[in-house]
Amino acid sequence: MLKQIYGRTLVIPMTLWHRPYFDEIMAGLRQIDPTIYHFCLTARKETLLNRLTQRQHEHTEQALAWINERIDRCLIAFDTPGFSIQIPTDDKQPAEIVAEILTRINSSPGI
Repeated sequence: MLKQIYGRTLVIPMTLWHRPYFDEIMAGLRQIDPTIYHFCLTARKETLLNRLTQRQHEHTEQALAWINERIDRCLIAFDTPGFSIQIPTDDKQPAEIVAEILTRINSSPGI
């Protein structure tokens, strides 16, 4: 249905590690369109911290402290079954990640 309204695939990037929020949002999206694809883009903690350091100019010290306080919780949460369709991104370029997502979408009816 979303594809019918927008005429193309709608990508909603978000980091939802808190399971009740994730379940609520996914349930709402599935009411609108039952063919929802969910992919969890993952990376090792070292990779994430390196990426954040490279983008440090975008974050205040307070924001980086907030991220550092939560990173372990997120990584643990993403290891649970609800986030089972994972795409490791440590050594991939964005175009490679997009290609993998499109391959998975084209080979399955919805996740």
